[in-house]
Amino acid sequence: MSLMIKEVTGMNWRAAAALQVTEAQRPYMESNAFSLAESKYEYNATSVCLYDGIMLVGYAMYGWYCEESDSLWIERFMIDAEFQGRGYGRRFFPLLLDYLHQRFHYEKVMISIHPEDRAGRRFAQSLGFRSTGETDDVGTFTGQVMELDVEPAEDPQPWQPLRLLLGSLRSR
Repeated sequence: MSLMIKEVTGMNWRAAAALQVTEAQRPYMESNAFSLAESKYEYNATSVCLYDGIMLVGYAMYGWYCEESDSLWIERFMIDAEFQGRGYGRRFFPLLLDYLHQRFHYEKVMISIHPEDRAGRRFAQSLGFRSTGETDDVGTFTGQVMELDVEPAEDPQPWQPLRLLLGSLRSR
């Protein structure tokens, strides 16, 4: 696997919008098309595509960085239904955290999980997220806030997309 994270551009936004979660997951998150519009017009979020080589397998949206609390939000993180169950979520999440450390100094990542999304909650907990007891009512549904404490990058390097590619090739 050669996993890469690339910002959404005029060249890949349609493919990102076409990605979908499973039918059972759809009630628990906004569509990628909605998320792309949100990141374009609210100016406080960035959309990225998750690639395995040249194959687009997922999408994420991050933003709402708060310097005061050293936190940022990962608002969307999804793997297309066709590629679920292959370990992409577990492999991409640490890469996304690394990618974000190249852009922000943060010590806490926040997410919001739909209250009925048990599988999403289990996945988040397996990554180390814990419930804060707070609710997030800013989006199209009210979610339960979860947070993850992360180590700040000691010596942030300039973002090098090739580094992720080479690192994933090295681990084969």
